[in-house]
Amino acid sequence: MGNKREPFLPDNVYHIYNHSIGSANLFLEEANYYYFLDLFKKHISPFTEVYAYCLLPNHFHFILKIASFDEIMKFIHQKEYHFSGNRYFNISEQISHLFGNCFNAYAKGINKRYHRMGSLFVTSIKRKIVSDKNYLKQLILYVNLNAVHHGFANNLEDWPYSSYRHIIHSNSFLVSCHKTIAFFNSKVQFRILHEEAFDKIKKAGETGPFF
Repeated sequence: MGNKREPFLPDNVYHIYNHSIGSANLFLEEANYYYFLDLFKKHISPFTEVYAYCLLPNHFHFILKIASFDEIMKFIHQKEYHFSGNRYFNISEQISHLFGNCFNAYAKGINKRYHRMGSLFVTSIKRKIVSDKNYLKQLILYVNLNAVHHGFANNLEDWPYSSYRHIIHSNSFLVSCHKTIAFFNSKVQFRILHEEAFDKIKKAGETGPFF
């Protein structure tokens, strides 16, 4: 997927992802996954539109769209965020800071809960801009099937910390289900393409090609 640090810009779609440091896990028990999603909902959802996500024990993926400049500024002012050290306003830095608020809060919470010290994430958040619709669809498949790909689930709807089954049942508090399905034209087509990708994964195994 690549590790290029691209700027966060309004009105763009991104694949964002990160990994735990060393052999540590980001999520040690069920409550951790929901704590992370609650923080995401609080800190990031107000200025993004999520199309897919997957949380695995040692890493996560999100496909999301950044809101408009005006919506981002409205959120910043409503929350009374104060960004120190920036002599000149830079929207990309402000967006990065907003993401950082979420992940820093999670790391602090985990360190306190499990009496650990030091970094939790291997680096600052990784991201890649997504400008091609066909590539976007592939990424949504990749993210929704990540748990199957890595052997944490045997079936499409088994993994509870992934967006697939929430989109299928239109019951997600985090994902813009109707927007995600629209990329595939219908829920039927959405399901068919996921099932085809699932079959490829089961045939190829974890080390085989995904797409």
